[in-house]
Amino acid sequence: MKLFRTIDELEISGSIRELAEIQRSLENANDAYNRTFTFDNSGSPEPYEFLEAQLKVCISSGAACATFSDNEGVKISGNLESLRVLASFFNFELDAVPGEHNHWDEACDSSYFASGSLPLVVSVS
Repeated sequence: MKLFRTIDELEISGSIRELAEIQRSLENANDAYNRTFTFDNSGSPEPYEFLEAQLKVCISSGAACATFSDNEGVKISGNLESLRVLASFFNFELDAVPGEHNHWDEACDSSYFASGSLPLVVSVS
């Protein structure tokens, strides 16, 4: 599974099974949720600029927000409800083909996607 990044966008690309594992983890989050997902950062990041090795997800108040900083790397924080909505973007049919994807971005309800968040594409590889 890969985590791609540019200055203004993220993409998580993985098998249906790998994406479903993230979905289940987010759906089962509780008030103490703090999880680090690891990714394969070998190879070329093309067409993106970077491949990241980790994604940290934790509970905070308010709508979910994806950020990147040199200190923390890629991080998504948000309340339980917004993380559960985010989980739905990792759900693909078993017969999904490589390239099928979902967009988690400003088109989503602002109750679940924070202003200023990096948009995220979740795709089947």
